[in-house]
Amino acid sequence: MPGSEIILGFKAFDVHELLLHFLALRLGFYRERGLKVKLKDLSFVPDEQLDASTFTVACGAALLARLKGSRRKVVLVATDRPMFWMHAQKDVAKVGDLRGERIATYPEKSPPWLLHRMILRKYGLDPDRDVQLEAARDDVARLGLLRSGDVRAAVLSSAMSPARLQSPGFRELLFFGDEVRIPTTGLTASEEMMERDPELVRAMVAAFHQSLLAVHESPSGVLPVIMEILGETLESANRMHECVDRCFTSRGRASPEAIRNALALVNQEDALPHPLKEEDVYDYSLLPGS
Repeated sequence: MPGSEIILGFKAFDVHELLLHFLALRLGFYRERGLKVKLKDLSFVPDEQLDASTFTVACGAALLARLKGSRRKVVLVATDRPMFWMHAQKDVAKVGDLRGERIATYPEKSPPWLLHRMILRKYGLDPDRDVQLEAARDDVARLGLLRSGDVRAAVLSSAMSPARLQSPGFRELLFFGDEVRIPTTGLTASEEMMERDPELVRAMVAAFHQSLLAVHESPSGVLPVIMEILGETLESANRMHECVDRCFTSRGRASPEAIRNALALVNQEDALPHPLKEEDVYDYSLLPGS
């Protein structure tokens, strides 16, 4: 209920996951609705064990948690263009040059890990045979492995602005958002909470939706927040905002292509007795105007 403390869980402290939250916080969208929101790192909490009263921003994780019986719905999609980049040593000219090389990536079975494997296959590389994927705990470790030369390429998130990678001379090989469409961040809520307190969920959805509008319509209010999250210059923030403006949805809904890709990703698993349908995972009924 409004006035009580609300927990918002995240997996990565970056623009991709948390921009809408920080916009709602800094621009007063929570305050207008009487919402008091606190962040909590849920990296070490299995998604199927999350407290029913907790909101989360990792839509890809919520989707995969369905395989383990989680009953959580995606109620707003911030982006269906995943904001991850694969950077490489400067002498690596193209993705195919990584055949036989080590690549620092995300932990096994995480959404970025699955997307990375999909993209490598798209470029003709078998992720199990043609390259050696090295799981690393976070961007700091992945970038460290790249800087030290222990890997030839690394997957980095929006916690590391692409501008920061230019000065050491690394090459940006690809951007995930150009390679695959799939809902990755936004807002999720448990089915129990949606039934027990729909007005609270509606208020959170409205605050996030207002943040989405600000992304596309009020860059002057968004840039300081991006600078705060990244701890970088105005120039870097401008470049990141250009990416966000292109990748974030305008209405809080994923594209039909992205939904098809998401369902195909989970339905290929043998653990599901029945294929998941869109309405099993995505519920936009609380979005403004729905």
